[in-house]
Amino acid sequence: MGIDYGKLGQRLKKRRREAGLTQERLAELCEVSSTYISHIETGIAKVSLDVLYRISLALSVTPDYFLLDTVKPPDYVRGEIAALLKKCDQQTLYTAGKLIETLVSIQNET
Repeated sequence: MGIDYGKLGQRLKKRRREAGLTQERLAELCEVSSTYISHIETGIAKVSLDVLYRISLALSVTPDYFLLDTVKPPDYVRGEIAALLKKCDQQTLYTAGKLIETLVSIQNET
């Protein structure tokens, strides 16, 4: 399975805009040309790991945000969990609650 550079570029553009940066400013922060940033965003250029790392730092995300689109904010995850819990009956809710209590207890031990 290869990297979808088009989707990577779309995620980069979205995150850059959320951060309020122009292509030029991001390029300065990453020590590359604004043309290169543009080409990454449009999927024309394949980004190197080094540059992807610098972009990630500049945009305060981890590289997997661009590569795998797996980084989700905590509120999003909480919303997903809440939606699942709404589908549960009382017994399943009780069991889920006990499971979460156990997980939190284990987390706090480490």
